[in-house]
Amino acid sequence: MALLTATEMRTHVETDLVDAALQRLLDDAEKAIDAKVGPVSATVAEFAATELAIELWVAQAIATITSVVEEDKTGGGYTSTTLASDDYKVRNNGRSIERLGDGTNPGTYWSDRVTITYTAATDTARREVAQIDLVKLELAFSGYDTERAGDWTGVVKDHEKNRRGVLRRLRTWNMA
Repeated sequence: MALLTATEMRTHVETDLVDAALQRLLDDAEKAIDAKVGPVSATVAEFAATELAIELWVAQAIATITSVVEEDKTGGGYTSTTLASDDYKVRNNGRSIERLGDGTNPGTYWSDRVTITYTAATDTARREVAQIDLVKLELAFSGYDTERAGDWTGVVKDHEKNRRGVLRRLRTWNMA
């Protein structure tokens, strides 16, 4: 899913870059965002050795669950059970999933292995703001710590620190 196009980005910045070059910066920013908070598409969360766990926490807030599969170690192998929607409950604004003991496949705790396939809650507006901020940083980055033109001297802020700050802010938004 492309967040912003070069044309849309031009409504936020003025640049002489051609569309293809600007799009490369947009793509790089989007990859950084996905690496920090995960992709928007279907997400698979795997948990192992969940002994005595009642609640499992996921990296991104859950919008919809496609499937929850538990695997119990029995004898020499594992037995898989795809849970029904009444076997678990999404809690904490979509950030966790609780095992229920009164559903179709009741369980007091999660099994040895659990695989949750879900679609993350959309945070497109926040991702777009972060993408704009990251591209602006790249456009302003000159590679020099200090620049001088005549009587004017400018000190460039730490580029990587600013980049991490934008991504950290996005991560914080996703935790809310």
